[in-house]
Amino acid sequence: LVAVERLADRVTRSKVVVVATTRPPSPMSHLARVIYDTPGSRAQLVELHPLTDDGVEAMAENLLGARPGRRLSALLRAVGGNPLYVRETLLGLRADGALRVRAGVAEVEEGSVPARVRAVVLRQLRALPGDSMRLVRLACFLGASFPLDDLAAVADRSPSELVEGLTAAVDAGVLTGSGQHFAFRHESVHSILYDEQPPAARKAVHRQVGLALARHGASSVRVAEQLALAADSGDGLALEWLERAAGDILPRQPDVASQLLGTAVQLAGPLHPAHGRLVVA
Repeated sequence: LVAVERLADRVTRSKVVVVATTRPPSPMSHLARVIYDTPGSRAQLVELHPLTDDGVEAMAENLLGARPGRRLSALLRAVGGNPLYVRETLLGLRADGALRVRAGVAEVEEGSVPARVRAVVLRQLRALPGDSMRLVRLACFLGASFPLDDLAAVADRSPSELVEGLTAAVDAGVLTGSGQHFAFRHESVHSILYDEQPPAARKAVHRQVGLALARHGASSVRVAEQLALAADSGDGLALEWLERAAGDILPRQPDVASQLLGTAVQLAGPLHPAHGRLVVA
């Protein structure tokens, strides 16, 4: 930064162009402030937006020498146009031997996420401030998108107390949104963070999340979804909430009600006393 500061001061008096790049947390990082605060600076900020789907496919074809197939294209779309994630995904798949090229088309087994992509994502997430990282880890159990009130309920804090931590995550490009609703910027980041947790721990947290949402008066559907993810076969509490949620939402979204009841039937099993009632419902 000292070198950039000195250079920026000198180029204001000469015909030299200095190009500097910086990642989030925000455009006004230390580097940007050095440049903008230089007397006489004529600096311009150029914000690079995510690649389009066509741009991602072109990048993949350039790196692989083959056009991405359907499954590979879907996997690449999940990184949200982030060039670093696109590159690491492709190189990781190739290093893992997971890519197959036939007739000029590169394809991959469905759901493959290279270890090097996970490492890059987790390394960037660990750079978040402590409270922000804790909130992001908790938010991943609420889904790829979530209401602020739900996260506040689960964190047992007021929404206003979450603003600073969530803002840091938004500035770092991990989350998007503001006000009452937030979402993970990249689906792959959400899935990697979620999958990092051991299955037993995931179930325990989902149960805690479901109970917290119930205490704070969240919709029965949100509560039921969480408890179902935590449930073992025949779990009475999860069955109760699934049946309640299906009844609540049936007049407005019968398809969702049907899915909830289907989950309840599978969870109950044929020997459960409520199985017959759930099947008829």
